[in-house]
Amino acid sequence: MADDNANSLTPDFQEYDRSIRRRLRGANAAAWFRATGIQVVWLIVLIAGAGVPLTQAIASDGWTWVNPVLGFVVVVGAGVERIFGRTTEAAVSLDVLRRNLAREHRLLISGTDEYAASKDPRRLYAERVEALIATYDEQMIGYNTHILGQQR
Repeated sequence: MADDNANSLTPDFQEYDRSIRRRLRGANAAAWFRATGIQVVWLIVLIAGAGVPLTQAIASDGWTWVNPVLGFVVVVGAGVERIFGRTTEAAVSLDVLRRNLAREHRLLISGTDEYAASKDPRRLYAERVEALIATYDEQMIGYNTHILGQQR
C-alpha cells in the first residue's frame, strides 16, 4: 500500500493497525528483555560462581558474609535461568508471531506479494494478521494445557 493511500485509510482500519503495531512493539520488547535477561542472568551466575572460591582464598575474617551472599546469588540466578528454560516454547511462539506480524506490515506498506494483486489490501492484511494471532493463541492454549497438565 503506497503512502499516497495513507489519507484514504478509514479511522477503523487506522485503529486496527495501531493495535497490531502496539502488539508488535510489546512482542519486540518481550523478545529483547528475554534475550538480554537470560544473558545477564548467565553472566551474574558465572561471576558469582567464580567469586566463591576466590573469596575463600583471599577473604579475611571481616569478609565471612561474602560466600553466603554469592551462594544465594548463584541459586537465585540458576532458578531464574530454569524459569527461562521452562518458558522457551512460549517465547518461540511469541517470536514467530512477532516476526510474522512485522513481515505482514512490511508487505502491506510496500504493496508487494499478495497485497499487490489484492483489490482490498487492508482486508487481506486483517485476515492474514488475524490468522497469525489465532495460530499463536492456539499454540499458547496448547502450551498452557501442557504446563498445567490439563486436558483440552
